[in-house]
Amino acid sequence: MWNTWDITTPIPLWSLYVAVFIFYCTCIVIYAVNKTSKKPVVYKLPEVKSVIHNPELIILIEKNEIFAMHSLVAISFRVEEEEIEHFLGIGYIQTINEQGNMQIVFKKAKTAQYPARIIKNLSNTNRKSIVIRPTISISDLEVLK
Repeated sequence: MWNTWDITTPIPLWSLYVAVFIFYCTCIVIYAVNKTSKKPVVYKLPEVKSVIHNPELIILIEKNEIFAMHSLVAISFRVEEEEIEHFLGIGYIQTINEQGNMQIVFKKAKTAQYPARIIKNLSNTNRKSIVIRPTISISDLEVLK
């Protein structure tokens, strides 16, 4: 507005009203567009990169924002996409490397025979069947007792 009129010319009050009105309308439009464009956040569970059998079972998973260092995770197994998951046990994230890949150490297995047999037979060939979840239910925590 300073360049529109000379310094000695008084600025008409209507121009201030027009500028404020335009600014207000612009803010309303930006707010409306941002409010309608927000979509629900859907997190994707990480894929297992490799499975290592040392004295303990170690699972390497890809980078994921919903996991943190030393957090507990529920480890499950399913053969097909629509099949029911079989809870195997609980692990924790031991390390996160520079690329963001996370190393999960299997801490405690469920006491049933079936999960123990699956854990023994886990390998890199069936790693897509392993499901790592960041949430642990109360029944999952009972495994630690």
